[in-house]
Amino acid sequence: VFNTADNTTAAITLAGGATPTTGGLTLDGLFLYVGGSDSKVHKVDLTTNSDTAQIAVTISPDFVVVKAK
Repeated sequence: VFNTADNTTAAITLAGGATPTTGGLTLDGLFLYVGGSDSKVHKVDLTTNSDTAQIAVTISPDFVVVKAK
């Protein structure tokens, strides 16, 4: 990830060693939802740079969209 506030980068490891295929950022910039090679959507908390949830889906998530409320 790239932090625009201080121009730094950080690596985020997905649970289970999955590799990212796609992603979508929430409008508030707090969470990133990433499609993984493990057929799960990973919820990444950008305040801690950690993969906090893995959501199993029945398809390979090659396109993730975050819809505003």
